[in-house]
Amino acid sequence: MRLNFGGYRWIKQDGYGRFCLNMAKALIQAGHDMHPFEMDDLDKPAWYQRATGLDFSRATVMLCPPHMMHSIPGRNFSWTMHETETLPDGWADHINNKSQWLFTPTPSLIPVFEDAGVKIPIEVVPGGISPEECPILRPVQDRPFTFGCLADRGGRKGHQSVWTAFYKAFDFNNKNVRLLVKCRPGSLPHLDFSYSADSRLTVWKADVDDIADIYQQMDAFMFPTKFEGYGMPCREAAACGVPTVVTRYSGTADDCDEWAFPLEKFTKVESKMIGCGGLWAEPDVDELVWRMRDIYQHQDEYREKALVKAQWLRNNNTYAHAANKLVNAMAKYLGGKPSPEPEPSFVQNLTAPVLPDGHVKEMAQ
Repeated sequence: MRLNFGGYRWIKQDGYGRFCLNMAKALIQAGHDMHPFEMDDLDKPAWYQRATGLDFSRATVMLCPPHMMHSIPGRNFSWTMHETETLPDGWADHINNKSQWLFTPTPSLIPVFEDAGVKIPIEVVPGGISPEECPILRPVQDRPFTFGCLADRGGRKGHQSVWTAFYKAFDFNNKNVRLLVKCRPGSLPHLDFSYSADSRLTVWKADVDDIADIYQQMDAFMFPTKFEGYGMPCREAAACGVPTVVTRYSGTADDCDEWAFPLEKFTKVESKMIGCGGLWAEPDVDELVWRMRDIYQHQDEYREKALVKAQWLRNNNTYAHAANKLVNAMAKYLGGKPSPEPEPSFVQNLTAPVLPDGHVKEMAQ
């Protein structure tokens, strides 16, 4: 298929950016004639667009928030998401006026868009994981068992719940456990500190180029998110073979029994998200406490199950699968034959030698 593929960020450290980079790479590897561009290019003169190869006789995909969508002189698909049950004001109008078709990563968002007034056809096209970026990680034996969580997006990813549950689950005198709170520089100023009276707690603020280098620091990844438009970080952690706990709600509910250990209990509360509000989940801390203790007490069992879940993601949820679903969804409206599903990437030897960066080399079938 010939297509333009636009994104508003093309950097590794950002979720949208990594989504764009990996999808573009997967489309090229699948043999599609794909022209990548930045959304800002649509504000440039036509001669500039043509000089860079942007040709609107091709179908165009715009992977970005709705307020960044552009009206273009050609067939176009928007691919977007949101993180509460209510869209911000004006987003439905942007979608209806600037797109012919809408893709979203999770079926849970279809009623959110429809209730807001989106009238164009909506299809579910999920994201994926990259086996190259998410190798199977060997557990580190000579450190305290380390629970990890993310603290970006104003608390939406549930770090407060993990923090609370950690101190309820483990006595202060238990030095065999740690909590690692990962966030990006500039986010959540109240976490701008390096000293803690508890040596078991670490706040790690850094941009990390290789996503596996984050999960190499964790023995279990806790992701009691309040709402996800897809849920990329948790799927990447799970793809690395790290036991991963998620909320069975919104984007993380999709197939979560296959790749994660789901949290069942939560209460819907008002998000108070600026610009839209809307409901999202407040996970049950006591269930989180139980799960953290259970993982700690049955480490080998959870690791074995996590490896099975990592293989499931390779079989069903890579960016190669996502690229195939994308072009097939486009072909449904543009015409054309569906593409076959890609072959899975198998992990045959999970005790292979550790590479210098601490990763385990995968032996592909």
